[in-house]
Amino acid sequence: MKPEEVKLLTEEQKAQVIQEIDKLTPQQLYQMQKVAKSFRETQVKLILFFIMVVILFIVAWYVTFDPTYEYNWVYGWIVHSWIIIPKWIYSLFIDGVAIKPELYTTGYNVWWWISLVSWCVMYLSNIINFILYRKNKKDLKQAEDAVEIVKLLAPEKLEEAQTLAQE
Repeated sequence: MKPEEVKLLTEEQKAQVIQEIDKLTPQQLYQMQKVAKSFRETQVKLILFFIMVVILFIVAWYVTFDPTYEYNWVYGWIVHSWIIIPKWIYSLFIDGVAIKPELYTTGYNVWWWISLVSWCVMYLSNIINFILYRKNKKDLKQAEDAVEIVKLLAPEKLEEAQTLAQE
């Protein structure tokens, strides 16, 4: 049942739904709230991640390396670390795209590798998060709908679940 369908229920049907809600323990209700909140947070995080990736790909397209300049750790850490993955992907398809400058200091090289590992972990964790989100989207949406229905029909149950969970 969807939250918008609750308004269409008769009083008898609403009473049956409330009986079903009463069968749930406060811990179960609290867990459903946590799942619903996690669902919304995951949606926001994934949207922000994809926006960031698009921006990084656009920036990486315009950033080039000066072959006569020796890059130090500041460039390796702050500037170039952000575009390592997009530059690498561009280099797979476009000849002559460098993912690292020719002249650089040891500090640049250290920060470049630290950044590469960090960005790979971040990208992989977000990809895994996206796969898990897609796999569990139906269940997560059902939990969110169930919490909304409880809010509409028995809001005191959610308050009770929250107070018991905090104790």
